[in-house]
Amino acid sequence: MKNKIDFKEAFREYAKRELEFIEQADPNKVYHRVIPNIKEKDCGYIDFLYKKIVIGGSIVKDTVYLNKLRVTKDGRKEDIEEALAKIKEVINKGDMKLVDNINS
Repeated sequence: MKNKIDFKEAFREYAKRELEFIEQADPNKVYHRVIPNIKEKDCGYIDFLYKKIVIGGSIVKDTVYLNKLRVTKDGRKEDIEEALAKIKEVINKGDMKLVDNINS
C-alpha cells in the first residue's frame, strides 16, 4: 500500500521550517541554497540570506541572475545595499558572472 502525500501539508511544513531557519540564522553570515533544474542540467535557482534579507534568482551555466528581493520581518530595508554587495562578493569569489536585475 502506497502512502498518499498531502502537498498542502508538505508545503506548510516546508514554509514553517524555512521561517524557523531565517529566524535562527546569524544575520552576519551568508547562507545560500541552490535548487537544480531537473530538465535543464546547466540551469537552476539560487537564494541567498544575509542580514535577514533574501536575495535570489536563477543560474544559467556560469552566470547568476539576481531578480528576487525580500526583506523578512526581522530584516531592515536600510541593509539591502550591504546585502547585495556581500552577495556580489560571494558570487565573484565563486568565479561566476553576475547579472543584477534588482538594481537595473
